[in-house]
Amino acid sequence: MQLNIEHSKMPAGVKNVTAQLETLIKAMGYMYLSENQLPESSPAQERQIKLWARMTPCKRFISFHVHQQQSILKFENMKTNQVVKALLPLTATNTVVGNVQRRLLRSQFHPTCQLEGKYVNTFDNVTYSFNRKAVQQCQTLLVRDCSGRYPMAVYAKNIQQNEEQIVTILLGQQTKIQLIPRNADIPSVKGAGKGGKTSGVSSNSPIIVRVNNQQIQLPHIIRDQQSSKKQPIAEIMQIPNGGIQVLGRRIQVASDGQRILLKIHELLRNRTCGICGDFDNEKVADMRSPRDVPLSSGSLLVAS
Repeated sequence: MQLNIEHSKMPAGVKNVTAQLETLIKAMGYMYLSENQLPESSPAQERQIKLWARMTPCKRFISFHVHQQQSILKFENMKTNQVVKALLPLTATNTVVGNVQRRLLRSQFHPTCQLEGKYVNTFDNVTYSFNRKAVQQCQTLLVRDCSGRYPMAVYAKNIQQNEEQIVTILLGQQTKIQLIPRNADIPSVKGAGKGGKTSGVSSNSPIIVRVNNQQIQLPHIIRDQQSSKKQPIAEIMQIPNGGIQVLGRRIQVASDGQRILLKIHELLRNRTCGICGDFDNEKVADMRSPRDVPLSSGSLLVAS
């Protein structure tokens, strides 16, 4: 995380407060402090205060640097407390605003699971990393209703690659939705035009969509053909960043080929399995194998 502040535009009162705050921070964090009194900087940089911060994935340590005209303050590997752990992001999948919202308004938010890079944040808000080498050429189960009450499952292939993640969504026994990056190595399918492109998705979209192995136009609504009222099963649409969102009755999935976000209904509590966790509102033993055996690391869970 990095923040630039234009020092020359700050009121005198604010400058005095920042000077006092600097003294306080140096006193509190002297055990972790290193200071460069004569940094090299350009004229433009002399008018700015730059703040840089980084937190380890385990949330136990945080480092931050303060670059200013007279000096550079570096606080390395400071131990965090419970407040910092609750509010600050630990990976790119979490933001400060998102963490605050989840804790203050938890009952009003659908539980989410996020996959980005080598990190997974489960429905129970447990974040872990996995070894990308353990999942090469594998199809990984993100979530499934293991109780069988509400048949659905979401799989992802190539999660070790940042721009070629193929997402497969199974809703019941008859609906299969695939979100496929355009640069992924896939065979041609029905509905594709020349060059394997579909007329239903804009050319700047990084994702193409198949429903039951046929490319579709967006937006698209899938209906239950076996019911007399043809009730909607899912709605598929493009989102502003070019990714695709699938809105089902009990699950929502969004992907842009680099990251995957899942939201599920409360009816699935204590019913899910997969790398997104068991959704039991407990952070203990959230990583379990398909045979319900507790695992010690995210790499073992993803590889299982």
